[in-house]
Amino acid sequence: RWSPRHAFAGAAVGVAIVVAAAAWFMSTRTPGPSGAAGRVSTVAVLPFQNITGNPEEDYLGQAVSLELTARLGQIGAIKVVPWSFMKQFAAPNVSFTDAGARPGSDAVIEGAVEVAPRTADGASRPVRVRVQLYQAGTGDLLWTASFARDMGDFFALQADIARDVAARINVALAARERIGVSRARRVSPDAMELYLKARQSLESYTDDFETAIGLFERTIQIEPRFAEAHAALASAFALQSAYSGSVPSAEGLRQSLDAAGTALAIDAELPEAWSARGFAKLALGWDWPGAARDFQRALELD
Repeated sequence: RWSPRHAFAGAAVGVAIVVAAAAWFMSTRTPGPSGAAGRVSTVAVLPFQNITGNPEEDYLGQAVSLELTARLGQIGAIKVVPWSFMKQFAAPNVSFTDAGARPGSDAVIEGAVEVAPRTADGASRPVRVRVQLYQAGTGDLLWTASFARDMGDFFALQADIARDVAARINVALAARERIGVSRARRVSPDAMELYLKARQSLESYTDDFETAIGLFERTIQIEPRFAEAHAALASAFALQSAYSGSVPSAEGLRQSLDAAGTALAIDAELPEAWSARGFAKLALGWDWPGAARDFQRALELD
C-alpha cells in the first residue's frame, strides 16, 4: 500500500551519492583527430565496456561510468546527465546521436576498461581505461586518451580522467573544484574490488539489498577505515528498510545512522556520508530539520 514513507523512499532513486577523491597521477594521452572540443555545456557518460573477456569483471564498466559521472558533476561550468538516465544505454552499438539528443547533451563520453588477472599475493591489480569524447550531434571523435592505475587507486584513476575531460572541453576548474575532483583514497585492491561490486549491487535495487550489504561489510572487514564503504553501507541499510520494507524502520534507522556516523568519524568532509545520514533521517526518522541540515552540509562539500 502507498504511504508517505514510500514516496520518500522513491525519492532515494534520485539522490546522488557523490564519491569524493584525491591524489593524482597523469597517464598516457593521445590527442583525437579533431583536437580540443568546442563549447560543451552538457556531457553524457555512457556505460563503459568490459573488454577483459571475463563477465565477472562487468562491474568495472558501471563503476567507471558512475564514478566519472559523479566527479564531472562537481564541476560547476558543465552539466552532467545523471547515471540513472544514462545506464539504459548499456547495449552495444549505441547511437551517439540518440544518447546525446535524448538527454540534450553536447558531448558523449564512452570507453572501455580492462583489469589484469589477480596476482597470488593480491598486492596489485592494474586497471586500464580507454576514454573517448564524441560530438553528440555528429558522432565525430573529438578526443581519446588512455589511463592506467592499480585497482587500489581506482578513485585516483577517475580523478585523472575527470581532469583531462575538463581540460579537453576547455573548462577551467576553480580551486575548490580541483580539490573535489582530485581527492582520492587508496585502499587494498581486494577491498576496492568488493566495494565496486557492492556499489553495482546497490544500484540494481535487488534482493532486498542483502548482497550489497554483505559486500560492503566484507569490504570494511578488509579496510576498516574505508569511509566511502561505511557511507554506502549506511545508504544500503536505509534503502533496505525504506525502499524494500524488509527491515523495520526503527532498526534500519539505527543501522544507517551508526554506519554514517562511522564514516563521518573517519572523514567529516565526506559528502556522501552526510547525504546518506540525511536520507535515513528523512525516510525512516521523519526528522525534517535534521535531514535538511545534513543535505545542506553535503551540498556545501559537493
